Amino acid sequence: MPETGDELRAQAAHERLPHRRARLLAIADVRDGLPVELAAEVADILPRTLYTWLRRGAEGGLDAALDRPSGHLTEPQVMEIAGWIARAPPDGPPWRVNRVQNGVLRRFGMEITVHVARRLLRRHGPRRRRKVLKKRRLSVAPVYD
Repeated sequence: MPETGDELRAQAAHERLPHRRARLLAIADVRDGLPVELAAEVADILPRTLYTWLRRGAEGGLDAALDRPSGHLTEPQVMEIAGWIARAPPDGPPWRVNRVQNGVLRRFGMEITVHVARRLLRRHGPRRRRKVLKKRRLSVAPVYD
């Protein structure tokens, strides 16, 4: 990682992708000594998100912190998550996308996008049965002459 926040800001000035630029500026604020909560507020993100970026940067370098997560799950992971979602009680409250995201993060330490979580939930989640109404016959009043 670069030594100072100024180096990170200089790199952000040359970055063409907006999400990488925003991440560089938030990390530069933390590098200059701003608390994570305040740096997250300045960047208009959750502190948990900034902690995740910092953890990824510490583990895999600056590029790992700047890139978006791929969200690719392996087939066994998908099957385990599908089974977990399928065991949800159909009479209980409906599951939300963030519950699936947090479950994947807790089980596998992997972040998935909202779209991937929504697709998993739609495909494997409990379906509410809709009441099927009988077809109604249109009755035509008889014409008497």
